[in-house]
Amino acid sequence: GMISDDGALAYVNDGGTWRVAVDNDGTHPSRFACATTPITMTGASKIPLKLDYYQGPRYHIALMLLWRPSHGPAMAVSLPAA
Repeated sequence: GMISDDGALAYVNDGGTWRVAVDNDGTHPSRFACATTPITMTGASKIPLKLDYYQGPRYHIALMLLWRPSHGPAMAVSLPAA
């Protein structure tokens, strides 16, 4: 899932092509969006991830990527600054 304000799209490449995994696009206050299709991972998985984000009006500033095991709590991901 992803919490963002304003437009954010998370893409994964888990089969040779990029696809949108989480769509939280549009101008809006901070809001949560979930993936519509599960992404299967193991401890050895390396799945490329790309985030597109834009900041609209500065009422809220947020971008947080989350994931969870299929039967467990969500975990936050810290991403390095670009």
